[in-house]
Amino acid sequence: MEHKTAMACIGLVALLGITAPQVHAESLQKTARCSGLLIGQAIGDLYFDDEAVFRDGVTLALLGYYGTLNADDYTEAEISNADRVLNEATDFVISAINENNYSIETFEETRRCYTTIAMSIYENRAVLAENKAEIDDAVEVSVNALLDTFGEDQ
Repeated sequence: MEHKTAMACIGLVALLGITAPQVHAESLQKTARCSGLLIGQAIGDLYFDDEAVFRDGVTLALLGYYGTLNADDYTEAEISNADRVLNEATDFVISAINENNYSIETFEETRRCYTTIAMSIYENRAVLAENKAEIDDAVEVSVNALLDTFGEDQ
């Protein structure tokens, strides 16, 4: 019986070792997708001349993303993939808005993402506080770049 228990423990440890990095990356990907959806939504708000809501939306999205990103040691490949996911989600919402194709499903997913991002900010509040100046600068650069790209003159 002890032999079976030992083998089961070894199997469980091996399984956890295989799935832990996948779960690790999935958390970053989920946050990246949600951040992208919120950024896309914020750009939609900018289309309707609400720059304050745009700034708040992008700031919230990026704080959630940067908090998750800086809370752990992700590989370059994981970060690159997360950046791609964020960009694709942003493009998805922008396209849906531009093509009058913004569905209730997109709205509901984006709405759920506010909770995901809020939890990311809460869970990673120490990391965000520790890196506040650097993260605030990165957020400001991103907000201004998005304004330059999608702002009134565009």
